[in-house]
Amino acid sequence: MNTHNVNVNTAAPESSERWEKTMYQLANNNSPDRFSWDAEAEQAYWLAQEQKHIVAPVEISVGAFHEAAGRYLSINWMYCVDAQTDSESFISAEMICGNVTDIYVRVGARYFQLCDRESCTHEYLLQRIAKEVHAKNTVVQM
Repeated sequence: MNTHNVNVNTAAPESSERWEKTMYQLANNNSPDRFSWDAEAEQAYWLAQEQKHIVAPVEISVGAFHEAAGRYLSINWMYCVDAQTDSESFISAEMICGNVTDIYVRVGARYFQLCDRESCTHEYLLQRIAKEVHAKNTVVQM
């Protein structure tokens, strides 16, 4: 991918003190035509924006889980009960940025909320929760 004149780490400065440049200005800062368009630069910009909105799982209450289930239109509601896992998850149909959305997961009697891409599978969500919650030295029984 050719991302000339674009640094995806600094494409959108977080500073509130200074005016933020648009993706077109960042992509074409050497071009006299400020309206020129580069598809690869735009793709890099939006992928960087999506990545900023992906958030680690946080534990929530059962009430917050059920409130979200009633509030949001959900897609990909998954429920899994077997010898090792009693879990369910649903993904909000409302996107936060690009394909990133709110995701809610129940594992046993514990409830989690995270932000990730809407294409995540239930198995991936369970693995991510186990990995990231274990990193905080918290036990998740699946």
